[in-house]
Amino acid sequence: PSPARWYTLALLGLLLGLELIGRTATSDLHDALVAMTLISAVTITCAKHRRMPLPWMTWLLQQGQKFLKRFEQLKLDHGIDLRGTPTLPERLPRWVWAVVGGLITWAALAAVAWYYFPSGWRTPGIQLFYLGYLIVVMAVWAGLTICVIGGLYVPVALLDRWLQSIPRESDRRSAELLLIGGYVVSITMIAVFVPTVAVLVLCLLVALAAGVRYCRKTSPAPAVLWRTRSNQPIYTIPVARAAAVLIAALALLIFNLLLMANGGRLFTVGDLPNTMPLTALLGTAAAWLLPGAIVLGVARLLTWSRNDPARSQPPTIHVGGPASEGDLRRAGELIAGWGWRVRLAPDKAEPGDVGIVLVSAEQSLADEFDPGWPLKVSLADLAAGKVRDRLARRDEIQLRRNVHHGLATLFKQVIAESGRKRGCGYWFAPHWWFMDSLGREDTRKVQRENEDPTTLRPIGPPFAAVFSTRARQHLYQVFRAVKVDLIYIEGGISHRVVAKVLRQLTEVFDMHAGKRKVEDHHFRGIPKIRVMLHDYSPGSRFEATGYPEPQFDDLSRARVMHIFKDRGEQEELDDVPFDFSWEPAPALGVG
Repeated sequence: PSPARWYTLALLGLLLGLELIGRTATSDLHDALVAMTLISAVTITCAKHRRMPLPWMTWLLQQGQKFLKRFEQLKLDHGIDLRGTPTLPERLPRWVWAVVGGLITWAALAAVAWYYFPSGWRTPGIQLFYLGYLIVVMAVWAGLTICVIGGLYVPVALLDRWLQSIPRESDRRSAELLLIGGYVVSITMIAVFVPTVAVLVLCLLVALAAGVRYCRKTSPAPAVLWRTRSNQPIYTIPVARAAAVLIAALALLIFNLLLMANGGRLFTVGDLPNTMPLTALLGTAAAWLLPGAIVLGVARLLTWSRNDPARSQPPTIHVGGPASEGDLRRAGELIAGWGWRVRLAPDKAEPGDVGIVLVSAEQSLADEFDPGWPLKVSLADLAAGKVRDRLARRDEIQLRRNVHHGLATLFKQVIAESGRKRGCGYWFAPHWWFMDSLGREDTRKVQRENEDPTTLRPIGPPFAAVFSTRARQHLYQVFRAVKVDLIYIEGGISHRVVAKVLRQLTEVFDMHAGKRKVEDHHFRGIPKIRVMLHDYSPGSRFEATGYPEPQFDDLSRARVMHIFKDRGEQEELDDVPFDFSWEPAPALGVG
């Protein structure tokens, strides 16, 4: 026989020996040793196949490739929808429901196995097919290990971010180690007295909450567009619902892993099962490390929801002045009746507050054309409500000043980080919650490294660090009203130019009360730049001769404002016809 056949026979003998030895093993501690032997055998076989091809290994690889090609049919063309109009039919892919149904079936089978074999489902597994059981338990171990790592990593990462305010690194590391140690000790004490069933109930509650969130009506944008093939219909699923489905599936998966590991001791805190101590130990560690990660994840989601630019928070009015405490309280009640927030003296005003000074009716400047701020108003002015529009306009002005100041800070740090490189562009969209910072696009790098053209590299400080939450909410209101979803800024354009474009955009918003979309001609008065607006949609690409073409998904929908350097040769000046009918005719003299 050839060396390949000798090796195949030896490998079969090894597998047969592992099958026989495994049937005599008494616990999964022995299974771990057999698993290490099996992994070593597979690794050696792969290395052997590279140097000396094994016919059966070649056949297995071919079958695996055919199997993967079948899975490629499940791949979807997808994109992002920032428009929401015209509406598309909403639907989830069929395989998503198949996955959810498979997870529920898995949970039912695991519960039945633990019911009939309370000492561990290892007993029927090794009696039927030991190597098959070993592969299943190795997959369970891998999933539990990932849960343990995630349960440790998420709290540590968030603690590290919270401790960034400590100036000295040594002090920060000491505080981090102290908090992590206290976290682990607390979890250990809780695990001793609380049954593991509490964690499984928590997973089910998370899945149930995600299901309820999926059933709730949500905004049509942003959404995920998908289709099975290029010639098939396009469907949509709002991002909030897609995230709910993902969270529910993940919670069910974790529930199943914990059920596989701890199903025999759900309602007691007794000793670990005799036949599966390693699996139960990993399950217990994963179970009590996950609640912290889940709580922190929920807190993070609530923070994102509270700071979502699509939300609308009312302005805050700071009321001060020499008035009595009763008059200040009365003024606060009047302003709170508008649905606004109030901060009364002696509390100090915070950045973003609109300041007013409560004075007598004779000293009021509510009707002045150009008064000083904080504005002097009286209780009668507040009761009549005639200063409400002026305070709302003052709030808008302050928000727009915050935007322009943030632009300057943002671009200064971006230029310092990347320099003025050619061939670069930036995607600017602080009004979307999923856009944390500027997204840099380098066309030449994509072509050179064959990267995904839709992949953007975050650059510069996060938007939350340079813009206030309410400033981003104001930008969301303005951009959605004038039908601008994204802004593409060509590299080398300064923040002053971008600020001029935004001023012109907000001017259109103010003049037409947010009922007219902005067009190219609104920006023709700004020198040295060319502003183009294009509606991206399936089958509609951006084409402009002489200007760089930004990368965009073929299946995405958005109205994008492009800010380019003016090339000059693309625009022709039209001669304005001169009307001579209004010119005075020369009078004939009488001689």
